[in-house]
Amino acid sequence: VKKQLAVALRNHIQRIINPNIPQINALLIGSTGIGKTYLIQKASEFLGIPWIKYSCKGLTEAGYVGDKVENIIRELIKKCDGDINRASYAIVFLDEFDKIAMRDSSQRDVSGEGVQQALLPICRAEKISFHQEAVCSGFETGPLIEFNCSRLLIICAGAFQNITGQKKEANFNPDQYLFQHTTEFELKPHNI
Repeated sequence: VKKQLAVALRNHIQRIINPNIPQINALLIGSTGIGKTYLIQKASEFLGIPWIKYSCKGLTEAGYVGDKVENIIRELIKKCDGDINRASYAIVFLDEFDKIAMRDSSQRDVSGEGVQQALLPICRAEKISFHQEAVCSGFETGPLIEFNCSRLLIICAGAFQNITGQKKEANFNPDQYLFQHTTEFELKPHNI
C-alpha cells in the first residue's frame, strides 16, 4: 500500500511540474482506525504539499441543509491562506467516502446520488465556479471564484465493506464502483 501510495504521490508531484500529465485519483479502502488519514497527513507534511481532510458524512446536495461540495474547495483555499494557486496543487482527502452511496429508499436521499453528482466535476478534473463565502444554505456572497480541479490529487477513503466482500467474486469489476482513472489501494493492519 505504501509503495502504491508513493507512486500516486510521485505522479502528483510530476503533474505539478508538467500539467499535461492527467489527473489520477486514488481510493483507500480500510476499516476505521487503520491509519488512512495518518498516511496522507505524513506524506503531505514530508512533501510540503497542502492537504485537506473532509468528511463526506455531512455532505448534502444543493438546496438542502448541510455541507455543500463547494465547501471542500472553500476550506482548502482558507487553509492555504487564500492562495488559490497553492490550493490548486493540494491533496483532497475525502474521508468516509463510502457514506455517500445511493440507498434503496422511498424517501429522498439528499446525501447520496446528488452528492455524487456534485463531486464529479472535482473528481473529473474540471473547473468549478462558486462564490467566496457561503453565508447560509443556498445563499453565497463575495466574488465568484473559478477553481481548476485538474491539478488536485483526490484521495477517497472509507471502509467500503460491501465492495471488499464483492472483490472476492471472480467477476468483480472495479469500474462499476470507482472513478475512471482511479488507483485502488486496500489497507490492512499488517500493511502499515
